[in-house]
Amino acid sequence: MSLETAQYLHQLNPANPSGADRLKEGDDHIRMLKAVLKATFPGITGPLSTSVTHTFLNGLAGLLVPVGAIVLWHGAPADVPKGWAICNGDKAAKSDGTGTITTPDLRNRVPVGASADHELLSTFGQTSATYTSSVAGSHTHTGTAAEAGSHSHSGKTGDHSLTTAEMPAHSHMVAAPGTATSLLSNSNTLATGKQDGSDSNYTLTGRSESASYGKTSDGGEGKAHSHPITADGAHTHSLTVSQVDGHSHTVTVDATQPSIALHFIIKV
Repeated sequence: MSLETAQYLHQLNPANPSGADRLKEGDDHIRMLKAVLKATFPGITGPLSTSVTHTFLNGLAGLLVPVGAIVLWHGAPADVPKGWAICNGDKAAKSDGTGTITTPDLRNRVPVGASADHELLSTFGQTSATYTSSVAGSHTHTGTAAEAGSHSHSGKTGDHSLTTAEMPAHSHMVAAPGTATSLLSNSNTLATGKQDGSDSNYTLTGRSESASYGKTSDGGEGKAHSHPITADGAHTHSLTVSQVDGHSHTVTVDATQPSIALHFIIKV
């Protein structure tokens, strides 16, 4: 019969060569077997460890990643390993050529174990939550500000010079020269007895005449002034908020947990 042909181990026919084959064709069979072995195991370029037994090799089948297994993967979408697909809700061809598989969309989601409360592939949860407090009756709030240490407040009053009209009611003493005796009287007036070169020589007369010269005691300087603000010691302030009618409060809380973004990939 004609010489058997094969490229890989699974193509070899254990019934060949038949007993009717001629002996001279044996060398052709041997060369074919060598070619099949090298084509089937091209990566074996040295001796295998003695621990690589048929039992070990058979056990590897149970260690292979099954179709549908999902793992986290760090890398660009274009670099996803062969036989794997990103979990983005798209369909992917199965590696064994038996059809396609629809990947679960795990983008922006965290997987949890399926249960009676959450069936397989069901989605739930949200990144934020809004809460409304129960209605509280009419009430007030009291409080005390935290104690502050001794401190001061800056600031000042505006400067102002008094005018004559703004000065309070007051009197001035008129005295005779050389004495401190007050001569304020309706019957005592000053005469025009001022001597040249002097501002203190005055004489009194008993006549009710208007004085053309006179000297009174000094009063005020007409200068501007201000009022300082002094520092206060450590103290607190008590406060009471005005009473309000019954009401509730609504708040929105960010419920996103601290996260890092990676790709979920599935074995196809």
